[in-house]
Amino acid sequence: MAKTYKPIFVQTVKTEDVQYTNSDAAATSKDLYTAGAEGGLCNSISVSSTDTNAVSLQIFLKASGGTARLLGTVEVPAGAGETDGVPAIDILASANIVGKQADGSYAVEALGVISITNVTQVTSSEQIDIVANCGDY
Repeated sequence: MAKTYKPIFVQTVKTEDVQYTNSDAAATSKDLYTAGAEGGLCNSISVSSTDTNAVSLQIFLKASGGTARLLGTVEVPAGAGETDGVPAIDILASANIVGKQADGSYAVEALGVISITNVTQVTSSEQIDIVANCGDY
């Protein structure tokens, strides 16, 4: 991307998702979002759960051709987003995630990858749904 003093905006909106079920062993990593050739921006990563137990998730960023680096770990409350009393969570809103921009979004370099790893295995017949609201420049 050429340097400019003019503001740039997301050109292609991407809604990406992954799901964890009991068939995914603990420490299973799944790619959630891959930025385009000009880089990208993630505004939110929402998580909902039907699990009756709290589940921990880790978020990683891998620079293009690099090694995945841990940005932080968040706990998803039991039943988050499934019932009115327990809202879904936004991983990027967590104070545990470092390197966010002032507005809470996360910039991703060209071809960088955001991935999620489940620290604990999901209870049988339950699921964790993760949806990223991102976009490519």
